[in-house]
Amino acid sequence: MSERLEVTVVICAHNPRPDKFSRVIEALRHQTLPPIKWELLLVDNASDSSLSRIWNIAWHPNARHIREDQLGIAVAHAPKGAALAEALIATG
Repeated sequence: MSERLEVTVVICAHNPRPDKFSRVIEALRHQTLPPIKWELLLVDNASDSSLSRIWNIAWHPNARHIREDQLGIAVAHAPKGAALAEALIATG
């Protein structure tokens, strides 16, 4: 029986700045909640270059890239096919 996910981290990005985005990914890699208790969804919101080709999130056992071709924050916050544990979506 698999453990229940406690948290879903959703990162919605459209052409993210590599310097800032790498800091976000590294911070997630080094946080203290065991990876089996949370999932990571990287929502590529119509970026010019596919984020799945640029950003490797394979280090996380519950990570997924989701491509959303319709640009817009409301669409990115509700990715198709994403069953979320308990999502806190922070925007900045």
